Amino acid sequence: MRRRWVMMLNQAVLVCGFWTEFLYLNRAKFAAVVANGI
Repeated sequence: MRRRWVMMLNQAVLVCGFWTEFLYLNRAKFAAVVANGI
């Protein structure tokens, strides 16, 4: 039971890290798209 919880936690951390990295790398492009959309 606890092992499954640890696996879920690790997966959540990985996903969170992936999105943080993704947003950081694409921040300039994303900001340009948002600015053009307004």
